[in-house]
Amino acid sequence: MTDLALPDTRLVTSARALVEQAAPRALLHHSIRTFLLGRAWAQKKRFAFDEEGLALAALFHDVGLVARFADRSRPFTEASSRALRLHLADQGVERARIAALTDAIELHMQLLPRFSRGPEVGLLQVGAWMDVTGLRRWTGRADARAIAAAWPREGFGLLFPRALIGSFGSVSACTGLLFRS
Repeated sequence: MTDLALPDTRLVTSARALVEQAAPRALLHHSIRTFLLGRAWAQKKRFAFDEEGLALAALFHDVGLVARFADRSRPFTEASSRALRLHLADQGVERARIAALTDAIELHMQLLPRFSRGPEVGLLQVGAWMDVTGLRRWTGRADARAIAAAWPREGFGLLFPRALIGSFGSVSACTGLLFRS
């Protein structure tokens, strides 16, 4: 059985508080499930990664879909990564670490995980897609069930598609999600 909590660090606690204040509960739970599913997958594969970094990226990966952080002229992933960048800069986190975590957010909508850009980049995509689509859950069915029980979907299946479609304020906001270098 997997641990069903976020890492207990100052950065994760402050990030969670910010996201909890801005995002609907269903989106917060999705973000936590994304982290937990990515971590469970990594543990099954004996894959080394920065647990705190993955948690931070997961917490912020979809905040660009909520009014407080949204910018409909850009892909929501850019608005999400900007929110994380600003938050971590305020917390005194070094630029290189911020860049790696914002890459994870900007690339999480890609069709294939970008592990070549770092473990957190690939794991954020794996965790998010596992939660939204169910892909790769067969590698940890019991973990996925426990995670879903601890952090229920609470309407996420309706909220996410509406928020995603609502984020398309321009052609570049739409196409920029899937076509990134």
